Amino acid sequence: MMKFKRAWPGIAVIAIAGSFMCNFGYAQGRVPPPPGGIGSDRGASVDILSKNSNPPVYPPDALHDSIEGTVVVIVKVNEYGEFLRAFVDRSSKNRQLDQAALEAARHWRYNPAVYNGMPQSDSIRIPVDFDLEKYWEAHPDTTSEQAKSFYPPVR
Repeated sequence: MMKFKRAWPGIAVIAIAGSFMCNFGYAQGRVPPPPGGIGSDRGASVDILSKNSNPPVYPPDALHDSIEGTVVVIVKVNEYGEFLRAFVDRSSKNRQLDQAALEAARHWRYNPAVYNGMPQSDSIRIPVDFDLEKYWEAHPDTTSEQAKSFYPPVR
């Protein structure tokens, strides 16, 4: 349905009722609706590509002493998905691994939570694994002699 309305003398404004929505909300900090559509709320999340591209640095001393573990980090992000702060929720029982996980979390990208179509600040619980087997698979350039020197002798 089209309506014509006089705005100023000699200028006609056309309004198409119900068929055109102008969404200037993106410039005001809104994000597009999530894939599930409007009403699909979602919590904040870590960008998996960012996490995989920027893995935590295995601390040399922990690597040498063959220390493995999982650190669970809580990351607080704002409504733009920007990192605010992080803390250790569950320690690996090794201070170096805990610090490496916190440092890695500072460099990852995040997606903000979305509730009712509006971005919100939120917290994310992220497990960070330090696994020697995965480390050696990811670093094939390390010679076998270097790798053997990091592992204690088998008895």
